[in-house]
Amino acid sequence: MAKVSRFATTRISASLIADYRKNEEVKDSFYLDGRIARKREESGADVTSFGEDRGFFYAIFANNLEDISQDSATASTLNKMTEAIKLSNDKIDNEINDLADCAVEVGGRATIAREGVKQSYFAGIILKEAEIAAVTRGGACAFLYRNNALYPLTTCDSELVNADYHGNQVDHMLDFAAGIAGTIRYSNIAQVQAEDVMIICNKEVFDAIGQRQLIKTLYENDDLGETASIIIDDARLKNDQDSLQILLAKVEEVIPAGRTSRLNLGLFQNQQDEMTQETTRYQPITTEPSDVDEGQALDSDTDETFKPQYPIKDEDPQETDEEIITSDPDDPFKPKVEKDTAEFETVGVSEVPDEPESLDSIDLMELEEHQAVASDDLNTDDIDDIPVFEPIVPSKQEEDLFSAGHRYADEDFNDFVDDEYLSEDEWESDISDYDDEDEYEYEEDYYEG
Repeated sequence: MAKVSRFATTRISASLIADYRKNEEVKDSFYLDGRIARKREESGADVTSFGEDRGFFYAIFANNLEDISQDSATASTLNKMTEAIKLSNDKIDNEINDLADCAVEVGGRATIAREGVKQSYFAGIILKEAEIAAVTRGGACAFLYRNNALYPLTTCDSELVNADYHGNQVDHMLDFAAGIAGTIRYSNIAQVQAEDVMIICNKEVFDAIGQRQLIKTLYENDDLGETASIIIDDARLKNDQDSLQILLAKVEEVIPAGRTSRLNLGLFQNQQDEMTQETTRYQPITTEPSDVDEGQALDSDTDETFKPQYPIKDEDPQETDEEIITSDPDDPFKPKVEKDTAEFETVGVSEVPDEPESLDSIDLMELEEHQAVASDDLNTDDIDDIPVFEPIVPSKQEEDLFSAGHRYADEDFNDFVDDEYLSEDEWESDISDYDDEDEYEYEEDYYEG
């Protein structure tokens, strides 16, 4: 089975705010990593998404197509681009060419710019394995906010000041922009890092608020949804005629390809390592230890109770002596094999014939008597040397004797005696001993009071 390749993943939170104005020439819309604008969002949208994946695709656009629904050709083109970003093994160098083709198909045909006529536009950003690339067309902008500075990802028609939020000069500010090919503006491939914010918006938004106000809003607000809302509100105060939309995508974390994925358990911390999750299992010893001093304890013999208590067969087939298992005095749980036939002779057990007799010819009564005599002849001195750990369990009484009984205490309240109930005849004899005419004396003050 082939080994599954691992890829770097990125955790991103994105927020889009749009305020559209109806226009006869073009129709504004957006595409948020697989989600296209719906019918109820024709006049505006406020969408937030959060995810962790290998790749992402965000786009805002305006075209002269009447149908931009989920089943339209525009949605199909955008979905194919998303599938290529997330599933294909192509490098991002090849994906940027597909993104340029997508910009042409979605943006529609280009027309001659005329005053008062709105043109189509497209701005798209792809992120794959912690690398980004952007493409813009028409009146759209793409930026990267990093370290309190704004970097244009593609060539921008508006003038930019080489300074960050604090007024310090920014080195290599224009290095992300690559160039222009026809009507498409490309970006170079850049490596993202945590806390980066990718920005795509139409040109009307950037012209309304400007570079300094955009950097200030991003610097003073941490929540993306609130930041995007403030930007659109400020832009709407200066431009009340055109459609406005902006998308902010913040890189929360970049997970390298070499890091093992972990299950997030929240307050219960992360998933433990695999070695700590394995269950420790008992592994029985398959070979007997050799050359071990007598009485020396081994780590491998700590669980001798799991070993079978049966004699080991002699390798020499000519040896006919029976093997007897006894207990080692130093280690009572460790079996000790001895060869001895004298003990069996003292017990008086008869030799077992070669061919066993049939069950009908064996007298069970004689066998029980023979075993009783043999047990009496055992040498008690030898038995005492073997420690025996057996619980003392009282013998169980017969069922008919245990069915009924009572218990009473003697005068010392310590000894208990169990007697069975008297039979009916005995109860009647006890009752006859008493005379109804007998008078019993009671203390007078017993019932008084």
